[in-house]
Amino acid sequence: METQNPEARKQELLHLADQLDELQKVQHSGRGVSCVKEVIQALRQGNFEYAKAVATHDHDKIGSYPEIEVLMEEYGLCESYANFRKRFNKES
Repeated sequence: METQNPEARKQELLHLADQLDELQKVQHSGRGVSCVKEVIQALRQGNFEYAKAVATHDHDKIGSYPEIEVLMEEYGLCESYANFRKRFNKES
């Protein structure tokens, strides 16, 4: 998510938001995933850093939705739980 052109970055964030929205809509009998909705809202406002903070904070919940988690990992919104555990164990 390192696009330099501001307009291209905006479009990239909107595209990611749309992808996440499609994935989250089918969860919980169509009610969606509240923490993912917050990430989507931040992305649509162009606030990648806040979206990343929410995704990191709520990673335990997001991890229950593998497709969503993988997409967020691909875009650098959160790291995989396995990577997190490896890093945590090294720091402990």
